[in-house]
This record gives sequence, C-alpha cells and structure tokens, in this order.
Amino acid sequence: MTTKEPADERKVVVVKPSEAEYKGNNQIEYSSAEEQNKEEREVERSDAAAKAKEAGISFTEMIKTLGKKAVAKTEEKLLEYMQAM
Repeated sequence: MTTKEPADERKVVVVKPSEAEYKGNNQIEYSSAEEQNKEEREVERSDAAAKAKEAGISFTEMIKTLGKKAVAKTEEKLLEYMQAM
C-alpha cells in the first residue's frame, strides 16, 4: 500500500492572549480613549470660556456706549430746558 501525502500541506497555529494580557490591552485602549475625551472636554471648556469672555467684553462695551449716549442726551435735554426758561 502506498500512502499519499498532500503536496501543499499547511499548518495553522492559533495563538490566544492570556486573560491578563487581554485585560491589560483593553485597559490601555480605554485609558487612551479616556485621556483623549478629557483633552477634548478641556478644549471645549477653553473655547466656551473664550466665547464667554468675548461676549462679556462686547456687553461691557455696549453698556459703556449706551451710558455715553444717555449722558449726551441728558445734557442735550438739560440745555433745551435751560434755554426755554
């Protein structure tokens, strides 16, 4: 009897990480994702703070302008009143 062996015999080796290796890799990925989210939140906070500061400055300037206009109008009315007397 002759034994026929396949000419293209291939061997497959399956390697699985141990439970400790698997958990370690997942924790590293989770930590880097968490750090990235933390950095994104910090950027959003700084953007929000910058916008709030800009809005505050704009508001302050608007109040100053309105105050100057009110003073000018009051002086104008006072002069009109004084001339009418």
